[in-house]
Amino acid sequence: MEILIITPASPGSLHGNRTTADRWAKILSRLGHHVQIEQTYTRQNPDILIALHAWRSANSICQFAQDHPHRPLILALTGTDINHYINTDTEIVNRSLNCADFLITLNEVSKMQLSSAYQSKCMTIVQSSQVARKREFPYKHFNISVSGHLRAEKDPLRTAMAVRSLPSSSKIQVQHFGHAHTSAWALKARFETARNPRYQWQGGLKQQQWFSQLQRSQLMVLSSLQEGGANVISEALIAQRPILASYIPGNIGLLGENYPGYFDAGDTLALRNLLLKAENDSKFFATLSLACLKRQPLFSASHEQSSWRRLLAQIN
Repeated sequence: MEILIITPASPGSLHGNRTTADRWAKILSRLGHHVQIEQTYTRQNPDILIALHAWRSANSICQFAQDHPHRPLILALTGTDINHYINTDTEIVNRSLNCADFLITLNEVSKMQLSSAYQSKCMTIVQSSQVARKREFPYKHFNISVSGHLRAEKDPLRTAMAVRSLPSSSKIQVQHFGHAHTSAWALKARFETARNPRYQWQGGLKQQQWFSQLQRSQLMVLSSLQEGGANVISEALIAQRPILASYIPGNIGLLGENYPGYFDAGDTLALRNLLLKAENDSKFFATLSLACLKRQPLFSASHEQSSWRRLLAQIN
């Protein structure tokens, strides 16, 4: 089949939506389909349209549904759809939801945030990662990786704030990777780097560069205030790097309700205490590692490919 994937993120972008679209294109190609990725639908002639983002891709979704009312339209709901636009621009999001024949969420909890009418056409596809596992740790420091673009919903400087006043005995060092969405955010990150000896903002990285940095870390922190199904969780789990994550629906849907590495979103002190516990309490670190290892099979490439095969089988 000819499949068109619509994503608002531009080619070469480091945004999660582009990472997801590129990975799905590879999976669908392996399943025998011809796949094209574009930012908008401009009267191309695919057999199936897959759109990421109900709000940003709304015009493409509605136009394709109008042009091809009998062709399948699959809509993947992003974190900002579920956590923001579905409440602030309900009419636009609902129009996209109604146009779609199938809905994809990136975690099970997001599915439950939809009304029952939409849940009936919803499927969860957990994102996979091809990051390699490397066991070697650099022991000079206890390295923490943070991956998150600098924008409000990511709460990007929470980890930096948490390590400002650690005891001198701590070897924790934080490396933060992500683009600044505004000059104001860039200024904040540079200022934090200048005054906080435990924190460095490194800017954005290509995926393979990020993988290398993750492999050099003992731990990853995801402090977001909202997520739809963060790629970096998949990457850390496959790389076997434990995670400290904010207790929000998007993270719970991937790591499970009883994951031991949660802290309340925005709680600097709680994150600080967890970081020190992970550094100094070997039993706690082992507990985090085991919990991540148990979740790992859900994030394999074969599992994601099987999910797509099942969804496409429903269409055929």
